Amino acid sequence: MIRICAITNVYNESFNLPIWRRHYGAQIGEQNCIVVDNGTDDGSTLQLGLCGRVNMPRTPFSDHQRAKFISELATSLLSTYDVVLYTDCDELLVADPAKFANLIEFCETLKTPCATATGLNVVHHLDHEGAIDGTRGILQQRAFVQFVSPMCKSLIVREAVSWGDGFHSCSLPPALGDLFLFHLRWVDLGECLRRLTITQKIQFAQRAHHHHGSFKQYIKYFEDFSRRVVEDQLSMEMYQQQLLNMSKVDAGGRYLFEGDLRSDAAIRIPARFRDIF
Repeated sequence: MIRICAITNVYNESFNLPIWRRHYGAQIGEQNCIVVDNGTDDGSTLQLGLCGRVNMPRTPFSDHQRAKFISELATSLLSTYDVVLYTDCDELLVADPAKFANLIEFCETLKTPCATATGLNVVHHLDHEGAIDGTRGILQQRAFVQFVSPMCKSLIVREAVSWGDGFHSCSLPPALGDLFLFHLRWVDLGECLRRLTITQKIQFAQRAHHHHGSFKQYIKYFEDFSRRVVEDQLSMEMYQQQLLNMSKVDAGGRYLFEGDLRSDAAIRIPARFRDIF
């Protein structure tokens, strides 16, 4: 059977890390999961079950250095594993359950050097949904997503890889299909604001705009989303074609989707995804 390794990178991820472990443990086996710990001090990495842990010293955060380290780690792991995937702790990769039982089945059919996920923000609809319970199924509590092109990333690889900052660019050419990335940053208003209080205190080696938004800006995103028209069809083919038209190669020779394409509607998550995580 194909061997898959999953990697994430964390700092004080008390909410997201148990969800990440639960999801990838169920998909590929917890013994095949690696947590790169950047100096967590809230106790959330003390009990990782069968997951491996790589301890890193706490230093000013550099997205460039993180991408370089994870790229080299993933490439090295390909000497043992057939496939390696990386996601941030709030990113869950899901192969379309209408076609695949899990990520293992998906990767067994993968012929391209990498797989590119279609990115979906899972967003707390303030008018219809209450506070999240991280110990329960997330998609049993959240019903809506927004397609967002910045979360369309090539995160599953079969060959040596070099990722760029934020993992938004990749040395391997994009291959879109039946893979989705569910991004949990916006899954709950209260949790999102709590996480913001942590990231606002992080020392950054370079300025990171998406970590330095204000409470007012974040709340406005939730309010605006909750006023969107609801679309009941999760049909990504149109967006995927637009993404391919946006594909560019940057100065470092990496592929990326240039621009910021987002769905106008709040897209209802199909029932077939509800029990995945």
